[in-house]
Amino acid sequence: MAFTLAPRRSFRWPAQVTPAVALLLAISALTPASASFCADYLQAFKCPKLPSFDTVDISKYTGRWYEVALTARFRFQSEVGLTCTTADYTANGEVNGQKRIKVLNRGKRSVAGPRQAQVLLASVNSNRIATNLGIVCRVAVNAAKASAQAQALLSANASASAAATGIGGTSELLGAANPLAAFVTSVSSDAEIIDNAVRDFQMALNTMNGRPQPKDFSGAKSKMFKSISNIQGAGGRLIQAAFTGRTAAQGLSGALNGLSGQNAKTAANGLQSFLRGTRLYFAATSIVRLATAMVPTVLSMVPSPFTRVGQGGFPRAKAIQSKSNAGQLFVIFFGQKSKEPNYIITDLQGDASSGYSLATVYTCYQGKTTLWLLSRTPSVTQSDIDSALERVTTAGLRLTGANTLLPTDHTTSWCSKYRKRIDKTN
Repeated sequence: MAFTLAPRRSFRWPAQVTPAVALLLAISALTPASASFCADYLQAFKCPKLPSFDTVDISKYTGRWYEVALTARFRFQSEVGLTCTTADYTANGEVNGQKRIKVLNRGKRSVAGPRQAQVLLASVNSNRIATNLGIVCRVAVNAAKASAQAQALLSANASASAAATGIGGTSELLGAANPLAAFVTSVSSDAEIIDNAVRDFQMALNTMNGRPQPKDFSGAKSKMFKSISNIQGAGGRLIQAAFTGRTAAQGLSGALNGLSGQNAKTAANGLQSFLRGTRLYFAATSIVRLATAMVPTVLSMVPSPFTRVGQGGFPRAKAIQSKSNAGQLFVIFFGQKSKEPNYIITDLQGDASSGYSLATVYTCYQGKTTLWLLSRTPSVTQSDIDSALERVTTAGLRLTGANTLLPTDHTTSWCSKYRKRIDKTN
């Protein structure tokens, strides 16, 4: 719920309550600003350093892997509409102590024509919403820091503050501290609503990414519209919060300017900087606009008749094992090698002697995380998935919003036929 400043009312202290005592009592009742969701959300943009499985035997890691889930399903155009996705790794010798692997990723393009364009457009908008949500969360986190700093100053200098500012100054402090804390809580809450809605939208869009039955198609469209509605509602509240937050910050800044001491002046200047630098209004407006733009796109989606769609996939690539860590590799597409390993094996189930059965692979570039779940078989149990993801989630990777782990469809009958056909050509 967006926070609205209450109108000021005249106030007189009871005779037995001095301004200093009143201020101390008020400080004890101040609402702490909570931006825990936003702090976690921003952490995901910093490419968390996940542990790697450094005891992997690369010679036993080669062979065919089935992509059973992916977080970046709609981040890249080449991924849209792909089903039956596989990764074939072939040993390619060793140079200077570094083992090399040939890489071939392939998949069946199950969506083409208007549907592919619609899915791509909807995915672009949902990813842009996630980007703007990062701006919203930066505002909330900065406001939470400013609120905490101001409350610490009040708590440390309550008696001196009351004596220096008098009843009027104390009253102003009482009216200024809580609104900013409430603003932070409100913004973080609505940001979490939007993040969950983006997750639900991406999961429904993943259904559209294949060839669903009419009932599943209708259900996915309903979920997408509900997600859009939730994003619009929370975005509208964020627009309102942009104004109430500015008012709250101005009030607290004025109150701090009434205190003595350099710390109070520094905190007041920090709030002024926060006011000048806030982009909440523009980010919230963009979120609402992007959500609204998705409505006609979803409306135009209709069930497609079954048609044969061509093969999709990626160019052939090669991978070079890191010298310092067996579970880290440099995967090279188009001859471009990254400075840091961009293929991190974070978890493996099974062992080299009996065979690896499930792999969790991670990469992150400029704050954009990609996580693959690879299996030796086209299907895995939910318990195996939970076990495979435990290590990365414990390390702090968020798998929600635009980073939602989306399953890859291997159930269609054409997957086995497709794989038999491509195996004959190799």
